[in-house]
Amino acid sequence: MEDARSRLVAAIAASAALHWVLIFGITVRAPEPSIPPLVGRLQTGPSPLADSPSPASVARRPEPTVPPTPPGMSSVRGAPLMQVAAIASAQQATEALPAPLPAPPPDSALPSVAMPLLSDPTWYTAAQLDLYPRALGPIRPVYPEQAAALGIGGEVTLLVMVDERGAVEEVSAAEAAPEGYFEAAAVAALRAIRFDPARKDDRSVRSRILIKVSFDPAARDRPANSAAR
Repeated sequence: MEDARSRLVAAIAASAALHWVLIFGITVRAPEPSIPPLVGRLQTGPSPLADSPSPASVARRPEPTVPPTPPGMSSVRGAPLMQVAAIASAQQATEALPAPLPAPPPDSALPSVAMPLLSDPTWYTAAQLDLYPRALGPIRPVYPEQAAALGIGGEVTLLVMVDERGAVEEVSAAEAAPEGYFEAAAVAALRAIRFDPARKDDRSVRSRILIKVSFDPAARDRPANSAAR
């Protein structure tokens, strides 16, 4: 009887203990794995950070050394060797130049040279001239035999173009009376004549003038009468 009571009390106590654990949340932790201890190693060499230059050391870094400048070369600080050599070559070339020539004498000592004026291409008419061209010799046309046999006289008006040197460049018959007798003789006579050129503004110019040549059968051995206009 006593044994049954003891077992009952023990069962009630065990049940109460189990309920106590469940009520108050007592948990049982699993054992943690063992962690090996960390072992520190002392490094005797220089630190990697020590290799990086500090701002102060960078600011105090010495400038590159420039070799001494050879004689005759300009001192160019920090210039490349090729640039220094180019400067030296330019200086040597300048020193090798010949001495400058003496200055020419003043203009007053130089001989004066008359420059020819360009010719005026204009052919001036008689109304535009200050002075008409003048024949330098008598006009002697050959009297046509046909007109002489018939005892015919006449007049021929010629258009004559005289250049600035007085030479006749062109002659043509503008009018003839009577026609067909005296034109060729008058043109041939004017082609052989040399003129004193016309003048305008105190210079020789080209001129285009009309010259009338008269043929008189009674005076065919004398120079033909002529008039310019």
